[in-house]
Amino acid sequence: NEETVELAEEPATEIRAVVAADFHVGPYKGTRWTQQVVDRIMAQEPDIIFLPGDFIFKDADDADMLEPLGDLSAPYGVYAVTGNHDYMDDASQYVIDTLVRHGITVLENERVRIMIEDRELVLAGVSDLWYEGSTHRALAGVDSEEMVILISHNPDAVLYSNADRADLVIAGHTH
Repeated sequence: NEETVELAEEPATEIRAVVAADFHVGPYKGTRWTQQVVDRIMAQEPDIIFLPGDFIFKDADDADMLEPLGDLSAPYGVYAVTGNHDYMDDASQYVIDTLVRHGITVLENERVRIMIEDRELVLAGVSDLWYEGSTHRALAGVDSEEMVILISHNPDAVLYSNADRADLVIAGHTH
């Protein structure tokens, strides 16, 4: 699906963002499927890529099938958060380490600031809300005038009291 989202009344520039969630690699989908998804993402010529969680089905070593994610690249970066399936089998740290090894920035209840042309954009990522997620930690210290994108696996992040601080929420989980 393609959508146009304006985050400001007078946008400074237009960027192409790609969102891909709920990979669920494991017994039903493997490395070849991951490569197909990566090829589709890269065909979009993204400026930034968001990966909001559920990388594995349930076993920690399923994350080894994410190797093609190392082929993802975008001028403004590739950002991920964990999903509820990534915590099964105590797999979350292995999933995070795998993503980082493949050059992906994982935001776990934290934020980064990036420059897009002459405007700063805050990217805040929240760990899965059913486990370690905290929108309060992810958005701590964010100024009310800042442009903020909140990345969460679970769309229920919008129900938290400080979620209105985000100008856009990007989530997965709905399949």
